Amino acid sequence: MHPILKAHIEKKEFHHAYLLCGDKEASKKMAEDAARAILAEKNLESHPDFSFRRFGLFGINDSHNLTSWAATKSFSGKGKVLVMEVFSFNMESSNALLKTLEEPGEKIYFFIIVPSVENVIPTLRSRLTVIDISKGKEGLEKETLEIGRKFLAALPNKRLEMVKKLFAKNGEEEGNELISESSANKQKAIQFLNALEFLLHLDIECPSEQVKWRALEELSRSRQFISDKGSSAKMIMEHLALALPIFK
Repeated sequence: MHPILKAHIEKKEFHHAYLLCGDKEASKKMAEDAARAILAEKNLESHPDFSFRRFGLFGINDSHNLTSWAATKSFSGKGKVLVMEVFSFNMESSNALLKTLEEPGEKIYFFIIVPSVENVIPTLRSRLTVIDISKGKEGLEKETLEIGRKFLAALPNKRLEMVKKLFAKNGEEEGNELISESSANKQKAIQFLNALEFLLHLDIECPSEQVKWRALEELSRSRQFISDKGSSAKMIMEHLALALPIFK
């Protein structure tokens, strides 16, 4: 189980949409485990609020059908969960799905399983909590979590230095705004926000629940701003470096 989704299941606090990348069977199992926690039901096969769908190419009609599904109310009152395996999207269906994810219904949860994160356009990807379990990602995840621990414990000036390093790329001048606004660096920032969220949920001792939730709200706002067109991920992360409490 991926640590971020594990934290959400244990706390029963979920984002409205996840992108699960890599191992298809492992991703499906994680999504179903999350669905069981959301719906408080072990048997999903006949549950009216659970749906599993598989697509080769996710087209515009598929997106419209999904929007219609999301518009109907939950039978149980606990929410609705859609798990969908998708091989690829076209641009039209991606944009239509983007609108659905920007204005999700109450207690509507999406788990989208794809072979690779690159199968999803950056604007759509930015609306999703990305969980990548591709082979070879484990070391990167541990490294990101370790940097996150140091970031949360650091003073603001040290955090700003860490943000500068985060956006340095291949010997180019650190802090270059063109670098910070690239899709790759927006995704890098979102992955780092995911790591910080996991640490606050399970790994970092917080002075109080109020301090923790204030920090989590700041992370949520930052994730939303990063996904906006034309936003600078570097500037948003610099704000976060100054706004987050220090967790020793």
